[in-house]
Amino acid sequence: MAEPTQKSKTKITGNHLQSFRPNLMHSIDGSIMRFFISEFFKKTKGQRLNHLHDCVMLHPNGVGFFYELVEELYCDPKMLSLANDLVFKRFKRDTVGPPRHKIEEIQQIFSEKMGSFGLTKGTFNTRHCYRYEGAK
Repeated sequence: MAEPTQKSKTKITGNHLQSFRPNLMHSIDGSIMRFFISEFFKKTKGQRLNHLHDCVMLHPNGVGFFYELVEELYCDPKMLSLANDLVFKRFKRDTVGPPRHKIEEIQQIFSEKMGSFGLTKGTFNTRHCYRYEGAK
């Protein structure tokens, strides 16, 4: 196999940088979906939640339970630390030196700009976030 050229290294690095944020969001979506699947199974005593990415298919009798889970998750104060818990803590745990300092710098900038939506059960309508569509 031939050694990579500077041009191919630059292209690979550019592709990696462009794909980082979408992959990060996809990972967070996956974590949220795992929560829904696990908690739905517990709350409904064994009913399964079928899913494909961010879409779910469930029995109409389970819709109310699902909306409760959406509200529970999105109004939980832990949502504000999701990026730190899923990304920054893990990256920092596995790095040292200049890479770790760069991660800490990015984390600081992220934290300063993040803000809060202030979602509460009184201000968040789950039916606007996820919509129930019956069979036609």
